[in-house]
Amino acid sequence: MATYTKRELACLKKAKANTLELARVWFLLVLAGTIEVGSAAAQVPTVSASPASAITTNHAFVSGTLNPNGLPTIYYWQWGTSTSYGNTLPAPPFFPVNSPLYLNADLWGLNLDTTYHYQLVASNSAGRVATADLSFSTPGIMSVQGHVFTYVRDDGMITITGYSGPGGMVPIPNAVAGLPVTAITNSVFGGLNSLTGVTFPATLRSLGDGTFDGCTSLQTVILPPMLTWIGEYAFAGCASMTKIIIPTSVTNIGKGAFSLCTSLTNLTIPGNVTSIEDYAFAVCPNLTCLYFRGDAPSVGLYIFTNCNNVTVYYLPGTAGWGPTFGGRPAVLGRPAVLWNPQAQSGDAMFGVRHNVFGFNIGGTPDIPLIVEGSTNLAAQSWVPLQSSTLTNGFVYFSDPQWTNFRGRFYRIRSP
Repeated sequence: MATYTKRELACLKKAKANTLELARVWFLLVLAGTIEVGSAAAQVPTVSASPASAITTNHAFVSGTLNPNGLPTIYYWQWGTSTSYGNTLPAPPFFPVNSPLYLNADLWGLNLDTTYHYQLVASNSAGRVATADLSFSTPGIMSVQGHVFTYVRDDGMITITGYSGPGGMVPIPNAVAGLPVTAITNSVFGGLNSLTGVTFPATLRSLGDGTFDGCTSLQTVILPPMLTWIGEYAFAGCASMTKIIIPTSVTNIGKGAFSLCTSLTNLTIPGNVTSIEDYAFAVCPNLTCLYFRGDAPSVGLYIFTNCNNVTVYYLPGTAGWGPTFGGRPAVLGRPAVLWNPQAQSGDAMFGVRHNVFGFNIGGTPDIPLIVEGSTNLAAQSWVPLQSSTLTNGFVYFSDPQWTNFRGRFYRIRSP
């Protein structure tokens, strides 16, 4: 049970008829650390606190709940830049309450780029309780070549939370104060019609919902190699975007991620993608080729709504494919075709004929392909040489410039 000194008991008896005085005495006991919780725990107040919200460079909103459990109870928020806190809201004296309450407080006068701690404390004659320590970080501000970003620190990493600037080609910083930029939160560039391109930090791992939603001038996007998550509607309404390269690290494509990308004609989905959510490619009327490098992922509803011209291509040795894909509902399923072109090195057409090097390519009829050439495999420098369709399952490729090189390598890829 709660234990008090003789002096404290005398103070409590004396204050019994005076609610304000009782609150003052309880507060002094709380500060002195003399209130303990014992067998009377059933009457100890119950408290909870939620994550901070409405966080700006100088303000945050905190909220929680209090149940006095039948005894007059005082409460307050304590907050500061460490778990020693140092600030309280409301300021003493504290007035006791008797009914359950939803509590909130506005924390003002905060500093830029700073982590703050807070908790809700309550006390009655049965004991004192406090929520676990919670924390939040206020945004910092940095400028890169006239582009201004806000950011927050999160467990030794940086999340970009806002942008202001001229648009055009936007260079997102690789690091802030030596910490890597790993995330861009929701709608940071949403509706920025002047944005034409972005350079991403190599450490970026996630794009929030609506990150580039409605960026109608964005044209070509090369996503960074560590990215794993493309959020909901991340590129929705990017009507001028003709090309986007998705890295092999991506595992999830969010709801509506590429919807209303009306200039997009083809897209390659890496082999690690396991989930494509609702409406991912909705209203992409010019999308004709969707190339998958892995097994068939799980799909949501209506991923091909008003996307009637697309054919899905998949590789040999992958699993889960049928004659159609994306049929939720079935009427929206699009044709799924094995993409398997191969150079026919064993037939009579392989080699030099009429002083021109060439070879046949065979595979599933009518699949599209591009033949590329390179003189340096280590440099990964490939040049497109011929775009073809395997009409009736075959096409002949020739390289009239083959004599210009001491040696040349060839490969076949999807458009």
